[in-house]
Amino acid sequence: MNSAKRDKNGRYAIRPWSRRRLLGAAAGLAAAVLGLLSPLPRPAGAAQPAPQDAIPFAVFLAKMDIVSSVQAFDMRGPFVLGAGGTIDLAADDVTVQLTNQTRTASITIPKGSFEKEYDWYTYYGALGGVPLEAAVVPFGGGRYAFEIGAVGVPNLPVGNPVTVTLTIGNNSGSVTVNGETWPVTWTSVTGWTLTLPVSAGTSSLVVKGYDRFGNFISGTSNLVTVTSTPPPPDSPVGKVVINEIMFNPLVPSAEFVELYNASASTTFDLTGWVFDGLAYTFPPGSFIGPGRFLVLAQNRAAFAGAYGATTLVFDTFSGNLQADGETLTLIQPGP
Repeated sequence: MNSAKRDKNGRYAIRPWSRRRLLGAAAGLAAAVLGLLSPLPRPAGAAQPAPQDAIPFAVFLAKMDIVSSVQAFDMRGPFVLGAGGTIDLAADDVTVQLTNQTRTASITIPKGSFEKEYDWYTYYGALGGVPLEAAVVPFGGGRYAFEIGAVGVPNLPVGNPVTVTLTIGNNSGSVTVNGETWPVTWTSVTGWTLTLPVSAGTSSLVVKGYDRFGNFISGTSNLVTVTSTPPPPDSPVGKVVINEIMFNPLVPSAEFVELYNASASTTFDLTGWVFDGLAYTFPPGSFIGPGRFLVLAQNRAAFAGAYGATTLVFDTFSGNLQADGETLTLIQPGP
């Protein structure tokens, strides 16, 4: 699902990253950015060596959605420059390469193509007939967030695992994306806890460990079977509520809608729920915990620029909030 944005010259560019997320919640990834990128990140996949002539990123995490039917993808994630690394988008090309066992696709945005919008940098346009949109958001101290989305990408890899390589000027890093990252709480040097909602009945989970560089640690892959017999769940009616709507922000594209879970004890699975009026469907793995908030924004970079980097954005929506009024409806799937 895509929308379009008119640029300053009156042209339209497809906004591919606004479509439905296919790989689930990005909360763990966003927390890595907004938590100032801890020196001990645990990414979703194993990092690959950077090119020999490049300065490797100190940290590079990535999450990605791929829609094979239209050869579209959306990749987003934080990165931290390595020692001696600098970025100048006026002088640096930006290249994203996606590779799996059978296919490789590469997109290069030429130097000088990004335009500054407030405190971030954006590109809207088309390269080689491929409509795309990209953003680079600096957080200071060599910490950045990056996102790119494109539609109609030739030779796009569609099977896991996919290795993503991001190169900006003389800085580069790679990560293999295959699965979901969930945040953990470290209780000691070797101990941790993980809170993960599961359905009633038996669930099988694969837990893997990675070192600080994103390399898989041999012997740390474990199959965990969880049997859950929870009490009858609360009804989400009156519990999952629309808490705040920003439909006419001062900063363009900074619209957002916030949900709140008023339950004191129940985590609700929002998978498949439809937000009518936002053109948004919650992807698999979408949960909202008791007493927690969930924010959907029209544009991540605009949201961060308008409201700061202390609020996590769960996802983006492709619809538009009408300034003259409309009805927003949250629809739970089912008979």
